[in-house]
Amino acid sequence: MRNYKKYRSTVINLFQSFLAEKINKKEFVSELYKIEMELGGNEIDNDLWFRFSDDDTLITTVCNLDIDLEGSKNEKYVREQMQIAINNPKELKIYYS
Repeated sequence: MRNYKKYRSTVINLFQSFLAEKINKKEFVSELYKIEMELGGNEIDNDLWFRFSDDDTLITTVCNLDIDLEGSKNEKYVREQMQIAINNPKELKIYYS
């Protein structure tokens, strides 16, 4: 499985902009989907997904973020995970599969 390190700074910047309320959720998710499209082209069976830190055992897709940031019980957790990734950017893993 390939870790797309070249997108790390872009994703970190998106996390920062979203948490600082410089962009709204719709813009945030849209930018992440653009990265997914760049990686996959016309593939529909694969997703862009993240591991926010070395301790993160979950698979978080863009779709998961979209749903979780819509006021779900996971919203606080996801925001905390994004902050952890901002604080430790080298730990953020970005995959497409």
